[in-house]
Amino acid sequence: MDLLRDWFRRSFSDPQVVILGVVLVIGFAIVLGLGKWLAPMFASIVIAYLLEAIVARLQRIGMPRMPAVIIVFLLVLTLLFFFLFGLIPIVSRQLTQLVQQFPSYIEKGQELLKRLPEAYPQLISEDQVQMIISQIGQEMATLGQAVLSWSLSSVVNIIGLVVYLLMVPVLVFFLLKDKDLMVGWIADKLPRERTLVNRVWTESEAQIANYVRGKVMEIFIVGAVTYITFTVLGLQYSALLATI
Repeated sequence: MDLLRDWFRRSFSDPQVVILGVVLVIGFAIVLGLGKWLAPMFASIVIAYLLEAIVARLQRIGMPRMPAVIIVFLLVLTLLFFFLFGLIPIVSRQLTQLVQQFPSYIEKGQELLKRLPEAYPQLISEDQVQMIISQIGQEMATLGQAVLSWSLSSVVNIIGLVVYLLMVPVLVFFLLKDKDLMVGWIADKLPRERTLVNRVWTESEAQIANYVRGKVMEIFIVGAVTYITFTVLGLQYSALLATI
């Protein structure tokens, strides 16, 4: 008990540590408690956070912030329209073709399994093949039920997607436009003596920014290279596989 008391006195005697702990607790409480309702806001914050690097780079070359925000926002809208009217229809069409041809793939697979006892009688028997085929049938039935339940709830998913498409771009624009006002307002609400909080935030922000931006670049690079490679090789469903 004395050890615990000494640790508590040593760790929390510094007001900076207490302030940092309170900020972290409040932040986690907001994310865990209101995450479902504030999901569009959180998504907008992440996107604005990624785009802030481009805006800052344009500002460093002498462009005022408002024109830089407008240019970056128009670029994001262009990419959004490309995904909505360019990529998504292709992926949807290839997914529909895959679903339509899936039963024929299952049938061909079963035929190949039935030939295995003749080609490799010492490795597999007909009973084992029948057991595998029955297990595949059960898995297909389970998959069919899952697809049916997903299709029944697709209306809710579509409504949520529409909400995201309408709210997120607007929120991203205002987060970029009024970033200094929002950061200043939050800073005014925090205690004046917050050296530790500022240091932790600066170091964490740099690491998080590098990771998130690197991951986004990786997604685009892997998707583009995969699509080009699959298309050159003549592979079916290249856009669907690259997106996945």
